Amino acid sequence: LLNTIKDDLTKYLEENNVNLRINFTNEVSTASGYPIRILHILINLIINAAEQLIYFRKSHRIITVGVHYEKNSSRPIIITVSDNGPGINNSKKEKIFELFYSTKKKGMGLGLFLSKSLSNSIGAKLYLKESNMYFGSTFALEMKEEV
Repeated sequence: LLNTIKDDLTKYLEENNVNLRINFTNEVSTASGYPIRILHILINLIINAAEQLIYFRKSHRIITVGVHYEKNSSRPIIITVSDNGPGINNSKKEKIFELFYSTKKKGMGLGLFLSKSLSNSIGAKLYLKESNMYFGSTFALEMKEEV
């Protein structure tokens, strides 16, 4: 799944000088079911991060996708998407998953809303894990092994 994402986005990311890193931190189980929905969620998170980096950073544009496995958790597969972009203002954090809410001038406010809806439809949990102004943001997608 992550190789598909990397293959699909390589040209776009390279053209915009965005470095995509993928880290597997420990033994990762495979989530089964709904790969297209998971793919859509992750591509949206990566493109959102890239757009923020392109707009706000002239260089050192980095997106890191981390895959973690927490054995005794109800949702043991955790995929994080982090960037070193501008971060999200505290006043906007509560609104980012709302329909038609966007911080982008040309944004429609559909991407995060649809991603959150897709994650809910497969019993996963998508949320903003952390965001620090001027230091970037991390989104997390927690999934069961059998989605």
